[in-house]
Amino acid sequence: MNPPCEVENKKENNDSFCAEEWEIENIHKVTEAIKEDPSSFDSVQSISKKTGVCISRLQQIFKKMYGVTVGVFIRESRLEEAEQLLQDKKNNITDIVYKTGFSSKSYFSKIFKEKYHFSPTDYRKRILNFIKKGFH
Repeated sequence: MNPPCEVENKKENNDSFCAEEWEIENIHKVTEAIKEDPSSFDSVQSISKKTGVCISRLQQIFKKMYGVTVGVFIRESRLEEAEQLLQDKKNNITDIVYKTGFSSKSYFSKIFKEKYHFSPTDYRKRILNFIKKGFH
């Protein structure tokens, strides 16, 4: 069960709202945790439970704080972690997919290519070649 929305959205005008300090603090804390280990967060529901903020409020406040939805933030954090892991050739791409919290290699490859303009394999080849030539 999700936490109840105890604080109503206090609209001042169409674009602004008030968030309680505890909501902002809890969302900020969980955002830092997502950055540290994005694979440990699998849903908006789990984040709602961790923050004590109901899903609709969480989405609203999160979007105002970070400019993206919770789901996009998690996906981007996972892609950034995967991008770092690809720089070490010891890491198998399939292992990277699951280490970063993705459940499908094909989905991972698709969204990785959308963000970085190369497949994970091609990205790895290019970045390792770049590093090999001494361009850090």
